[in-house]
Amino acid sequence: MLGIVMLLMAQGGVTLPPELKFPLGEAIVLRAETEGKIVRFVPLDAGLKELDPKLLASPKDAVYTTLRPGKYRVLAYSAVKDEPTAPFICTVIVEGEIPAPPSPNPDIPSPIADVLKPIYGALNEPGKADQVKKLAETYRSIASGVKAEGEFANFLSGARSVFARNIPANAIIPIRERLSVELANRLPFPGTAPMDATLVSRVQATFLNIASALDQLTK
Repeated sequence: MLGIVMLLMAQGGVTLPPELKFPLGEAIVLRAETEGKIVRFVPLDAGLKELDPKLLASPKDAVYTTLRPGKYRVLAYSAVKDEPTAPFICTVIVEGEIPAPPSPNPDIPSPIADVLKPIYGALNEPGKADQVKKLAETYRSIASGVKAEGEFANFLSGARSVFARNIPANAIIPIRERLSVELANRLPFPGTAPMDATLVSRVQATFLNIASALDQLTK
């Protein structure tokens, strides 16, 4: 069920309740009532993702989603008779817990391993088993060191540096190229995405699952 916030008109402007609560996973719908033709909403805290306003029926509405609980300030304002209204700030409180990602079980066959096995089998290069084991340990090491700080681009840059140090540039290239595609599919986040608790858990689960799949290639 969508949570709907009614923004009431006051002295020709826009007024929000000082505080609103929503459960995690529920869409946050802001619906304004004002003499102005358009209401502008400005999230003041990172973490809210806005639905394209062009998809909404009214230019006085806004819809947000978020992947993590917390407090988010939203500023709203409009214009009446070519004069901007005073801005008003509301705090949206998103409540709930982020589900922990399942830990990879090395005894359960990984779908990624099924994709990698024919690639591994077709590789004709000496020491490929050792390089695969080293790659698995690198994925596992990076997963254990992921921190909730900075942006996703910074994490990717650091991870690439670790891979470059641990794995020769010309080693098991087909496997590494296929894993690059896997990462792009599983972690399609913009570089500016904050490394919050949700994204950290997603990265850790992805890297550990890949490490488990690589382990299965050399058994």
